[in-house]
Amino acid sequence: KDQDPPLWLTAAVCYDATDIRLAADLTGVSDVLAIPAFNMDVKTFDQMALALHYHMFQLVVVANSGQYGGSNAYLPKKKEYLRQVFHMHGQPQASIAFFEIDDIGAYLQRYEITATGAGDWKYPPAGTDI
Repeated sequence: KDQDPPLWLTAAVCYDATDIRLAADLTGVSDVLAIPAFNMDVKTFDQMALALHYHMFQLVVVANSGQYGGSNAYLPKKKEYLRQVFHMHGQPQASIAFFEIDDIGAYLQRYEITATGAGDWKYPPAGTDI
């Protein structure tokens, strides 16, 4: 049986994830960016995840400490209600979220856009090799 190519997971701790060069370097190389955080600046990291999921055109997960709250995950989907995988706020409480990429093959084909549309995916950002 043919195997799908691997799904590449990358990670950067919260402060390092703010380096825009890191996002540029990982674009097209990784498929999922995980950002473990212990950060009080929840609004900044919410906005960063919202921006990075589209600019990197991949799943971005921020897992912040329960002490501060502010964990989320976003996919570059066309329909807004499908983009947000989860978004948890509130503190001081422990929250657990489980999710999975149901069809890894379809996820890996998110760059294969035709002239007629992008299917469920947003159209990739400028400069993306498609």
